[in-house]
Amino acid sequence: MKTDCLATHTYSPVQIKSLRAVSFSYDVPYTTLYDRIHGALPRRDTRPTTCKLTAIEEVLLECMFNLDPQGSPPRASIVRETANIILSI
Repeated sequence: MKTDCLATHTYSPVQIKSLRAVSFSYDVPYTTLYDRIHGALPRRDTRPTTCKLTAIEEVLLECMFNLDPQGSPPRASIVRETANIILSI
């Protein structure tokens, strides 16, 4: 993965003009290098599509479930206030 990053920084019109030459010299697949230069993120930096909620959303949901035994419905103002508290941490 480090070679991907290094190869994308090496590719510039001044240093090496061919993207294929860079991919060959760093032993990185051409398609991977092409995708990185055009903005694709590595898999390790993206969230899995099977993950339904982010960690912050899960904490917010847990707080709302804790209100239920108290007999208090989660009003929009309570949800907003709790979300702001979680985001400030």
